[in-house]
Amino acid sequence: MRKNKMRLMAAGCVMMFAVTATGCAKRCDVKETAVIETGAKTSEVTANEAVKPEHASGTTAMAPSEVSGTSEAESDVSEESFCISGPVLSVENGQITMDNQSGNSYAGEVVLTVSSDTTTIVDGEQGLPVDLSEIKVGDTIYAYIGPAMTMSLPPQTNAEFIVCKVPADAKAPEYVKVKSMEENKDESWTLVSDAGTTYQIASDCPIQPYLTRQIVKLIDVVDGSRVLIWSDAQNQAQKLILFNE
Repeated sequence: MRKNKMRLMAAGCVMMFAVTATGCAKRCDVKETAVIETGAKTSEVTANEAVKPEHASGTTAMAPSEVSGTSEAESDVSEESFCISGPVLSVENGQITMDNQSGNSYAGEVVLTVSSDTTTIVDGEQGLPVDLSEIKVGDTIYAYIGPAMTMSLPPQTNAEFIVCKVPADAKAPEYVKVKSMEENKDESWTLVSDAGTTYQIASDCPIQPYLTRQIVKLIDVVDGSRVLIWSDAQNQAQKLILFNE
């Protein structure tokens, strides 16, 4: 009887040892993994070693606007130039401060940097060149600017093209980049700007080059050309000036 008890106790010990060893093995073998993507490399770490993605490789996750250094509002702006307009508040040191009332971009005071090398200024009646000194406080101007603008107050930006001296109650000519220029069956033309505005151009619509004596025709206006267009309320062109690239 005593021998049977000893055998049962020995068998029980063996079974307990086997269960303990199996559980330990399972705990040692099972590891939850977390995948961290850092650029082109992907690495595996254990659950205890896992870190938040934004701290991987010593970097911090940032929104696209933070990476580019621009606000989220600025990131939505088109890369093409667009027009802002309003009265001039001051002209000094190669800069024009204006009150932007166009509804485009930043409303209120905007500082335009004007350069004789990169900024073209024309009058809104004939398209002739105008010197910066001729622009006075109170004049209404139409300035074409790019998407880059400082986050200072007031914001500053570079002026690519400025139209001034527009006759009272007249529609200002528009400086556009041509997306397409197609001739119609009646020999008229249809011009579509990069901004998506469509202009109808009669076959005998006047066209001239900017500051050259060369002879230009409507057929010379091609995709990518830059033109100054006078038009009526229905965008029927009245006159064009073609700029050399």
